[in-house]
Amino acid sequence: MPDIAGFVTEVRDHFGMRPVVPLEFPIEIGDIGTVANDGSWRPITTIRHRFNAHPGRIRRIIDGRVWDLCSGDDVSFAVYRRGETSRLIPTAAHAKARAELTLETPASFVLEASRRGGRSPAE
Repeated sequence: MPDIAGFVTEVRDHFGMRPVVPLEFPIEIGDIGTVANDGSWRPITTIRHRFNAHPGRIRRIIDGRVWDLCSGDDVSFAVYRRGETSRLIPTAAHAKARAELTLETPASFVLEASRRGGRSPAE
């Protein structure tokens, strides 16, 4: 099981912001919920549904920086040519050109984030 609390702590300490966990579930302005013991977000309701109101100022500016962070030496990245073998693909006949990212422990993580804030043009 991944160490979600450790990931959240590292990101918060490094960037001063809490990541949205689970990563596929965005938290919008006006969402109401709690942070569980494992650091994950547990949605309850929204301001609109609970109080029949809309939140105030919504950030519309997109931050174009890219943030990146990893847990340290327990993460490795390697690029292989066609025919080169590795622990993951030990047979040369199956080895195609590829990149392999290895997370050595359940607490290992890699983060790269961009387009924070605002909304996409389709929204």
